[in-house]
Amino acid sequence: MTIRHFGDSIAAGEGASAPERAWTAVLDRRARWPVPAEVYAANNHMAFDIAPSVYGQTIGRGDVATMMLGVNDERIWGEKYAGLFQNTIGALAAWLAMEAGAKVPALTADAVTYGGSWSQSEAYGLGKYSCDEGAWASFRFSGDVVYLGMTRQRSTGGECAFTVDGKSVYAGWRTIISAPETPKGKVGHGPSLVRLAGFGPGEHEAKITVTSAAGEKGGVFFDWYATPKGGPKVFLAAPSRKAQAGYETYGGSDYSTIRYANAIDDICRTLSQDGLNVYPVRIDRLINPLTDLRPTRQGRHAVTPDGVHPDDVGHLIIADAFIEAFSNQGVL
Repeated sequence: MTIRHFGDSIAAGEGASAPERAWTAVLDRRARWPVPAEVYAANNHMAFDIAPSVYGQTIGRGDVATMMLGVNDERIWGEKYAGLFQNTIGALAAWLAMEAGAKVPALTADAVTYGGSWSQSEAYGLGKYSCDEGAWASFRFSGDVVYLGMTRQRSTGGECAFTVDGKSVYAGWRTIISAPETPKGKVGHGPSLVRLAGFGPGEHEAKITVTSAAGEKGGVFFDWYATPKGGPKVFLAAPSRKAQAGYETYGGSDYSTIRYANAIDDICRTLSQDGLNVYPVRIDRLINPLTDLRPTRQGRHAVTPDGVHPDDVGHLIIADAFIEAFSNQGVL
């Protein structure tokens, strides 16, 4: 059993008066895990930034993961890209919610057949890409739903079509996005979850066909595929609201934050319906921006809240929320 925490500066403990008062540390002490939890978090992290850390994990059946992202995505991407955030987190949550053997990397799998020109993708070391119009990749799966892990990128990209059993199910899927790159890692690409459903029991054949013009820069990136099968448990925290000072300094709004929080609910609902153990933790409803955020200091005197990061009380509230969620789902 491995416990992993993924996130931004709040998951890294920013705002707490000491490392042991960060919500991850409080949670781990209370849970008394048999092994120390692993933390993958850093200031300014967005969903695109955390993707290599998530995709680099080999997931076991009894593993547990938390993910707390969205504060930076919301303030930088804004309401316009809430759907992109949802799709990105969906891909990451799906990866964490299925054990290693349930996911098939497109790069090394003998189960994938390729036609036309395909090359190894450098994005996450999992898949292949093609800029060759008419190139295709096919594989067989069983069941009603199949996930395809793809990569999207800004500025340049390709287009493809998805068919199942010879019938078109998604034409004109574009890899290009217009969202700004992340300020932390200057990342302009990220994972995307394509969910194809409604095929009934039995075995089916899925096929990806590149439809963009030959040689178009960017191409189509195919990373992995899977038939959803539950096991590991994943807890997704909604982004917390900022104080007015935080919105004025860093950007964003309450309305946009709620959109991102609702996107977490939508992800959990969809993946849970497919049989995965993915659960929302609505931190946005628990943290009071007026009382639970860290103050900035001028000398020894608190002046105004920084408007973003929780103080010790706020970190305790977050830890309590995860403890309750863990207890409800039989983790503790």
